[in-house]
Amino acid sequence: MGFQASLVYAAVGLILIISAVTMFPPVGDVTYHPWVVDQSDTAERVDVHYSKLSERAQTIVDSAIAEEYPSISLYEDYEAVQSLRGSKDIQKGDTVYTMRTETADNGGLFEALLRASLLSAGGLLLALSYIQLRGTTTLYNLALLPAVAVSVLLGAELYPAPTISEVNVVMYLAFGLASSIPVLLGMWITSRQRTILGLIGGIFALLIISVLADSANILAILIPLIVLGIPGLGLGWLVENSLNGRGHSPTID
Repeated sequence: MGFQASLVYAAVGLILIISAVTMFPPVGDVTYHPWVVDQSDTAERVDVHYSKLSERAQTIVDSAIAEEYPSISLYEDYEAVQSLRGSKDIQKGDTVYTMRTETADNGGLFEALLRASLLSAGGLLLALSYIQLRGTTTLYNLALLPAVAVSVLLGAELYPAPTISEVNVVMYLAFGLASSIPVLLGMWITSRQRTILGLIGGIFALLIISVLADSANILAILIPLIVLGIPGLGLGWLVENSLNGRGHSPTID
């Protein structure tokens, strides 16, 4: 029974992760729309010459000049976006074009939160699959819950990113850590295991540090607690009761 439950948790976890990665773009993959706001025949101020731009950037500039309303995503061509982002005076031939390249709506906050929630939930289920398979709730096994949730979140965002600076690592760390708290609480409700409370205390300490680093991270803490709160509590309670039914004994590695 434990092996079958472990397979179910792993399968559902993988489905959630694959769904999040395939259905929603990375949060950092912002779409930009460039357009020409002015042009002049005098080169009083030139930020970049057309010939110095990459081939992709030149294509975007040509489309903007022709008023074709081009778009380009940050991860599609990082170099091109960096060379055009913001307001730039670009000289092409004898004409200087003032081009503005700004972000467009990239799906909105809801899609970003749904992607992060699915990735966290998938990571938690993978960790629970291992716990169910081992049949014990040692400190090491329990610590896999926040560790795997964070790893899945960061991996899904860092892998496609052109540079780590485009990924808010601390925010995803806070989101993944917070998402594991409801599951741990659900397990503690049944077992009253002090190890679980100690682990939750350690997680809260890390979350406080993340908020001190950037107060905006408080949203990355509250959202998974709200979205995954009740399902996480129920899942933690279910797994712990299943392990109790198999006669496991909570121990500390």
